[in-house]
Amino acid sequence: MKHTQEPWKVVPEYPYAPASHEHDVNIIGANGDVLSEGWSHGLSGPDARRAVACVNGCAGINPSAVPELLKALELLFSWVKNWDSPFMDDPEWPEDEKTIIAAIKKAKGEE
Repeated sequence: MKHTQEPWKVVPEYPYAPASHEHDVNIIGANGDVLSEGWSHGLSGPDARRAVACVNGCAGINPSAVPELLKALELLFSWVKNWDSPFMDDPEWPEDEKTIIAAIKKAKGEE
């Protein structure tokens, strides 16, 4: 069985409830199915939003491959940094290097 397709979204269980009831949320799939019913006894609003962000961020990616992809990026980047390649003289390289470093830090939660 496949998982519910993305994008998922978090919606208030009670749309007119005060902000103090932020933990009363539902997760809705792209097909409109309610994937959770008031997770107030499970995930809090912030945790539900994080779970949904992870699912949507991995759309089209095998989630079990993410750690391997990060490791491959770090390995490739180490080769690039240790190899005196002509492309490193390209005027776009400094900005691209910053983008790569930022992506690695973000993936590791170091941003």
